[in-house]
Amino acid sequence: MIRHIVMWRIKDDCEGKDKRATALLIKEELESMIGKIDGLRSLEVGINVNTSPAAFDLVLITEHSTLSDLQFYQEHPAHLAVGAFVKNVTKERVVVDYGF
Repeated sequence: MIRHIVMWRIKDDCEGKDKRATALLIKEELESMIGKIDGLRSLEVGINVNTSPAAFDLVLITEHSTLSDLQFYQEHPAHLAVGAFVKNVTKERVVVDYGF
């Protein structure tokens, strides 16, 4: 099993929306992938409640059976479309993938 974790910092002003509103839009977009991509075993999105300047704003956690399933997910058109949206409204991203 492979766990894929991504965290983002949201831009301060996204088309007049505050960070919370933008986080909710990102969450909705990410969750729209559920059931659309083979090999995506689970998907969870969390909006951070920690207000520390060191904290990221949003986290995505997905699980895949194999590295091939993760790669298929990353190359899937639904993921690419959501990724383009998220990239436009965020300023920083970190990623960790690990086996468990």
